[in-house]
Amino acid sequence: MSNRTDEFFSRLRADQALPHGRKWAEQQGAIGAGIAESDFGTATFIKERLARAVQEDLLSYLPDNLAELASEACSELYRTRFGWTFPTSWVRATPDVLSALHIALEIFPQHTPVIIPSPWYSPFPGVCESMNREVVSVPMPNGFDLELLADSLRVPGSIVLLCNPHNPTGEVLDRETLTQLAELAERHDAYLFVDEIHAPLVYAGSTHIPFASISPEAAQRSITAISPSKGWNLPGLKAAHAIIPNDQLRGHWDRLDRHPVRSGSPLGAIGIASAYSDEGLAWLDELILRFDSNRKLLTAQLNESLPLAQYREPQATYLAWINFADYELDVSPAEFLLQRAGVATVPGGACGTQFAHHIRFNFATSPENIERAIAGAAAALTR
Repeated sequence: MSNRTDEFFSRLRADQALPHGRKWAEQQGAIGAGIAESDFGTATFIKERLARAVQEDLLSYLPDNLAELASEACSELYRTRFGWTFPTSWVRATPDVLSALHIALEIFPQHTPVIIPSPWYSPFPGVCESMNREVVSVPMPNGFDLELLADSLRVPGSIVLLCNPHNPTGEVLDRETLTQLAELAERHDAYLFVDEIHAPLVYAGSTHIPFASISPEAAQRSITAISPSKGWNLPGLKAAHAIIPNDQLRGHWDRLDRHPVRSGSPLGAIGIASAYSDEGLAWLDELILRFDSNRKLLTAQLNESLPLAQYREPQATYLAWINFADYELDVSPAEFLLQRAGVATVPGGACGTQFAHHIRFNFATSPENIERAIAGAAAALTR
């Protein structure tokens, strides 16, 4: 590698001792516990395949045969990992989950509200509003609540955004809840966009069940989005899929999505096919053990050093949803932690105005960083 190349890549790091990534560069000097990126990188064999693709000039628009390979990998992931079998003809490539949401909002019933349980993934409302869709927030401070959701489904054709496993709380919905949700959608003529991006990151004791696998009716009323960006730390590849069982919706998608630029990239397709392979899943299983260890460490650190923080261990994801209301801070917890403890997190208010006392904390980092972050927060709160 030339000196110029070394210099180029060295300029990309906020600190030579820190990993690449936006979460470390966004608030330089702070512990990066905000944006949902992992400090553990991705599998070596995936990086080798991506490097080989670059060497072979596979930087074109996405070829059909490679798109088909990635679609087959997506279908196989759902069959072997989540128990849902469907044909690859239902699968459509898309750069990321939010791109899939954009198109879904174009093909779902128009002029109907979008119902978003909150706390929510912070970009969701903005995407909906950019599509001139009315957003109805349904605050669920105690976990997913079907009764609260039912009260919001007053307009036939309403769209529900379901994030399962949930970001930011890490909740995983069980079969009974999903079945009742499917029945509710049928009764109120509602449709669902289901973000399952965290489905590969579920801890022992919980099981991810795809919403569309609940019943034929649930499948016909939903579009499911999945990506390897969280499990294998590949968000920069812009690699995702939408699964569309409904023939009419899928046909409408195809009429809108005619241009290759909206269908992902060759590197993204290689990342998908590699991540969802047997080798990629074995690597993921080892990674989940590391995340689980960090999850338990965070629980112990919070119990010992921040006993007033309200927190439930996530059933999935590497994200913790922590309530600092009992500390009665004069500013938001995210601002307090950044300014007083040097810890960058996601403000709870970005996930719904009712959650201003919360933070989202990313524990996909070293145990030392977790300990430093909680110790710093505890010290700041006692000053």
